[in-house]
Amino acid sequence: MVASDRHELVTALARSMVEAAAPQELAFFGPVAAAFARDPDRVLVGRHRPDQVLGADLDTVVTLISPVALAVASSTYRHLLDRTGDALVRRGRSGLGSLMRRLSRGRGRTGEPDDADGGTSPAAVTFDEGQLAEVKEAATVQARALGLDEEQVDLLVAALMANLDRQERE
Repeated sequence: MVASDRHELVTALARSMVEAAAPQELAFFGPVAAAFARDPDRVLVGRHRPDQVLGADLDTVVTLISPVALAVASSTYRHLLDRTGDALVRRGRSGLGSLMRRLSRGRGRTGEPDDADGGTSPAAVTFDEGQLAEVKEAATVQARALGLDEEQVDLLVAALMANLDRQERE
């Protein structure tokens, strides 16, 4: 997969999470996302200390949720790709293209599959409640580990799950 495609999809998912959980950060989301794409570890450094006292300067405010949303979106993206890996192997490169289209815009508004194969593409893979619960738990654990308080964790994870639910319904 092309790194720019991965970045685009992760950024779109993270942006929707930030929009729901911390809309005041949207004005600075682009630069944070670009820095995260270059060096995620550098952007996340220090985020694992929930007892850290935060200052009142703008840089501290900007980094509250956006980097965590990007990290959670990135790990969720990897999880979704793992889930569809077998189907990608069966369909080859065309299956990857179909998955990319689905993740970036969802199925067509008519509810019909994008592909002429009757919906057997990896893009047609759906997730059962157990798998969605796994994604939710992993996101919750990661957001906590990166230092968000419980209210922020709840907002971020709720936005992630709503986005995944919307993607699956489209």
